[in-house]
Amino acid sequence: MTPFADLKPPAGFRALFNGQDLTGWHGLNPHDTAKLTGEKRDAKLAQMRTEFSSHWRVEQGELVNLGTGPYATTDESFGDYELLIEYKTVAKADRGRPKGTADRGRPKGTCANS
Repeated sequence: MTPFADLKPPAGFRALFNGQDLTGWHGLNPHDTAKLTGEKRDAKLAQMRTEFSSHWRVEQGELVNLGTGPYATTDESFGDYELLIEYKTVAKADRGRPKGTADRGRPKGTCANS
């Protein structure tokens, strides 16, 4: 993978991750909150945000997760977007797109494990 310090977004793009810390990100697992409402939903969302940094960290400019906890989710909401990503995984991990990158529920591609 390219070291984060060497990466520059192409013209018309911007980085979502600063390569240093979890600023701009929070934890969210929509499957855990889909059927919750009101105070129960709010409490679950707050719990995921609080626990986010115990599941995700930054190592050598990379966003790292060992497969536990909520999905890494940007604080900012986006509509239509184009995502450029370098992604590495471990053998037998989820062979779909990186979590949180579905195009409004209709994935356009997959990540292959090698």
